[in-house]
Formats: sequence, structure tokens, C-alpha cells
Amino acid sequence: MNKGLKIALISLGLITSGVVLFRIFGGKNLEDNGKKVKETEEQEEENTTGANPIVVGNIIYPSGDYVNVRNSAMVNNGFINNIMLEIQSPNKIGVVEDIVVADGGHVWYKVQLNEDLTESMFGYVRSDVVTKSI
Repeated sequence: MNKGLKIALISLGLITSGVVLFRIFGGKNLEDNGKKVKETEEQEEENTTGANPIVVGNIIYPSGDYVNVRNSAMVNNGFINNIMLEIQSPNKIGVVEDIVVADGGHVWYKVQLNEDLTESMFGYVRSDVVTKSI
């Protein structure tokens, strides 16, 4: 077997292994934004339902030590990660512009960010890591 074929087969094997591992572990994050990720849908919806839910137009803050603002409504901490910036508590994240259900049924807020924080005007945060009050 020549050297070029060996390199090609090894490369193909590594890529295939990476794809398989991503499919197995992709999006399964044990801790996100300084707060343990909640396991049940009932807990997930705590900020979007109830007596005082977060709605479009509300200013939101991190509920833990910090929050990761992402450029899409999904957790992707893999090779190409989608974290735009990290906002420390008690700083405000921004104003809720839209409420999106994505990433396996999780509720996400599209947030208009402070222009001083990032070049992008919008980012996404998951509902279970934010609050309306400090």
C-alpha cells in the first residue's frame, strides 16, 4: 500500500470517528452558564410561564454567575463553537426581541444586545439560565 493511500484511509477513519462522537455527545452539556442544566421540561419552562413570565420587551439578566450568549438558538460547544460572548452577573444581557423553541424543544430568547458588547446586534440565550430581576 502506498503512502498516499495510507494517509487517505487514516484521515477518513479520523473524520468518521469525529462524526460518530459528535452524534453521540453533541449538544449534551452537563453545565451551562454557571448553573446546572435542568433535566425536565417542567423546570425548563419556569421563565416562560407562571405568574410573571419573561415576554418580548423584557430586559433579562443571568440567573447564575454568568450566561453564554450564542449566535444561534442551540448549544454547540464543539470544534466550531457558537458562543459569541459571556456576560457576568449582575450585568444585563439585553432586551428580548423574540421567543424561539429550538435545540430539542428548549426555549431560547433572541436578545437585542448592547452595541458596546459585540459587533452583532442580536444573540440567543436559553430560558433556563436567565431571569427578569437581578
